[in-house]
Amino acid sequence: MTSTLGELAAPIERHASKAVVARPAGLLAVSVFGLGYVGCVSAACLAARGHAVIGIDANPEKTEFLRRGRSPIVEERIGELTSEVVESGLL
Repeated sequence: MTSTLGELAAPIERHASKAVVARPAGLLAVSVFGLGYVGCVSAACLAARGHAVIGIDANPEKTEFLRRGRSPIVEERIGELTSEVVESGLL
């Protein structure tokens, strides 16, 4: 079964400041600490596979880049992938 990123993000409901996530079987809620080359790529790829991902970094500029759907690193196709998963609500 193939799902779009938007369909996978659909079960997320917002209540006050908390996100209540109803995940399909086999999908996880993941935290990635450090949004450098390894963390940023891992977060985007996990989100693209349907996992709900939260990225954390000591540098607030990196997290702000992600909030805006932009990658804080330069890597082939990571900019487009980051934009897609942020727009879907999975990252």
